[in-house]
Amino acid sequence: MKKGLTIILALLATFIFSSALSYQEIESRYKTFINDYLGDKSDPFISFVDSQLPYMALYRFYKIKIVGSIDRREAALNSSNFLAELLKPYIPSGQSAADIWGEESIRQTWEIESLCGGEEAPSGFNSFLGGFGQTNSEENGEKKLKECLKKVLDKYGKFPKVAENLDFNDLFAKALFLAYLESYLKHTNLTPSAAMASDSLSLVYSKYARYVTSEMKDAVKHILLYYSGIIDEPLPFKLSGVKYKKCERCGGFRYDGQDKLPYIEREYYYKGLTLKEVIKVSVNLLKNMKFENNEDFNWKIRMVAFFIYDDMLKKNLLGKPLYRPLKNNMLDILSHTIAYYLGATDVKPPIEIDMKRYQKSCGGDRCVYEMFRYSTTENLAKLFENKSVISIINQSLDKIRKSGVKDFERFSNDVTDDVIDALNLEDTKQDLAKIAAKAAPKKINLWWLRYVIYALLIYFGWKMRKIMAMTIVSVIIEILYMGILMDPISLGEGLLYSILGFFTFAFAFMLILGKIKTRWIELLIAALFVIFIFTPEFPNPSNLSMDKNTGILKSSFASLLKNDLYDGDKYRAFLKDPLIGFMSVSEFGRTIDKLLASKDPFKGSNYRKAVKLAEKIAKYSNDELRNDFKDFLNKRMKTNPKLQKIFIDIVNKYIGKPAKPPSVLNSQTERGLKAFVVLSFIFFLWTVGLRSKLIGMFSLALGIWLMFAPRVFFVEYGVPVLKASGAFFPASQILLVIFSLYIIFKKTSEGRLRE
Repeated sequence: MKKGLTIILALLATFIFSSALSYQEIESRYKTFINDYLGDKSDPFISFVDSQLPYMALYRFYKIKIVGSIDRREAALNSSNFLAELLKPYIPSGQSAADIWGEESIRQTWEIESLCGGEEAPSGFNSFLGGFGQTNSEENGEKKLKECLKKVLDKYGKFPKVAENLDFNDLFAKALFLAYLESYLKHTNLTPSAAMASDSLSLVYSKYARYVTSEMKDAVKHILLYYSGIIDEPLPFKLSGVKYKKCERCGGFRYDGQDKLPYIEREYYYKGLTLKEVIKVSVNLLKNMKFENNEDFNWKIRMVAFFIYDDMLKKNLLGKPLYRPLKNNMLDILSHTIAYYLGATDVKPPIEIDMKRYQKSCGGDRCVYEMFRYSTTENLAKLFENKSVISIINQSLDKIRKSGVKDFERFSNDVTDDVIDALNLEDTKQDLAKIAAKAAPKKINLWWLRYVIYALLIYFGWKMRKIMAMTIVSVIIEILYMGILMDPISLGEGLLYSILGFFTFAFAFMLILGKIKTRWIELLIAALFVIFIFTPEFPNPSNLSMDKNTGILKSSFASLLKNDLYDGDKYRAFLKDPLIGFMSVSEFGRTIDKLLASKDPFKGSNYRKAVKLAEKIAKYSNDELRNDFKDFLNKRMKTNPKLQKIFIDIVNKYIGKPAKPPSVLNSQTERGLKAFVVLSFIFFLWTVGLRSKLIGMFSLALGIWLMFAPRVFFVEYGVPVLKASGAFFPASQILLVIFSLYIIFKKTSEGRLRE
């Protein structure tokens, strides 16, 4: 038994540290966030979330009222997407240290053609003639190369921001809290599956997984090279359980595929300059530059190296499968060579040039070339505390020392894959979801026991031959529950009672139609019921005007609001991260695209539709949003000035006018919906013959109470409720009072007739 317990504890310890995360710390912070949210909301993160929730509801309210509730996208947004927006300010911008130096990262904003125009003869032709066929002299080639490199460094030479020092324990705790908040707003208990589906958790997990996989590649390679004595560049952290032992069979440092380099050296020309001459010009340019710090130095070298590398790719010198290893390493080879001749490293590069080495300084210190670029944060160091990872590293080092490695790049990549597998990253998200669900407060609703009470009352009523009286008591209890305690926001109870109310009312209405001549009052009540569902309870809610809520345009949901109303193009790859890469195009933007593509845009339904949408957007917006809308129209419609002027004039018509507040329907308010549900219930009972003066009296009291109940209304499932103020018309409550009085009057009249 003790042995089994020891194994379990050992596995648990390995599991907890497997992903450089402390589950205990995450759970502790997660609970603290929940307690603070349910308490005084003093934590800065909780205070921020709480301040943004009303804007989340207002964003959806404006969006639905102005352009409708149907989302024109592959996957409609929901509360999980909205809450994930609140996490983004806490995730540092920029890429990881490893990602930022890669080819893909640099190429995202690389526009060499716009900086350095002109092409020379094909490289193969240059090689065959030994440069004889060049249209530029070597001197002219050097001049043009220097001019081009200066332009490159002016535009791309600023070191980008690196997202390091990420506290993933804190980020995961925040993500789990937002998963809990989603269930809290939906009035449900958090389950592991709901937490797994949370976009907040997906966002942080994706960031974490990318961080680990990108950082690991260079880290593992560095570890293997250092502990086998192939290079002397020290590690930024120590590994316990790994011994240093020089590999006698391995020789010096080599880049994989560098045996193919002589071919590239012969073939490559840039404006009459060979590869070595291009590197020489680059070194001479950089040696005269001042560098703010070591990062600035390394980045500028990388930009120059990428310029040469990019030119090689265009000449198709690196695209053949034979040279694939060289392609993977060429950026590093070029950077390494330039750095070596600038005196920033003593490790000899594979390209030797007949030139003097310099000693460059960076901010007063000697510049140091970083061969391996990965984060040195605690996150990465903790990943190597895993015993399985250390075992993989030791086994790999033994293999290197015994037999050496021919393709070191592929070998280190395979080791990296084994290390990542040992870290169980795929299990991290699932286990955190379980922790979140288990630690979240649970809501226990015992009101389902009332059905047991109803059954007992009816049973004893049948035994005592008072079944009608007991049924009426049960009905009154249920009416009071529906009017006071029913939760219209929850998907279970709210949806159940709404569907039940609809079908009972529809059934009662059909029964009335069969006796339309004698039941005209009930028919009138039914007609008013349908009309009042679509009647605004707050036709002009003063507190919901955008003029009174200018903070929404500075909130986390400002971009989403503009995107949904008109500026859809800006977010066509919305939430590309882990969250669902769907298209997001506004209805107005889609319609404008159709108009601009039309031969006669001023005819047809699309024109009328676009004008109507523009009117609504301008009418409900404040001046700040109207001006932003105008900027959008100026940019989008510049190809058709006539059409552009029409829509700009529409917006100008509303500039300076108060923003119109969207109305709130009676069926949207909590008290209005409760009144509708109670009304449909007693209407059905009256129609099928269960008539009681007592039911009428309780319904009357409930209707009067609901008129003065809190003025909250729900916008959308999973979104916080809002309050409305101003003049109101409680249509459903009035109708409930009228019908209750009718029941009381009819039952009183029937009683007098019997007397």
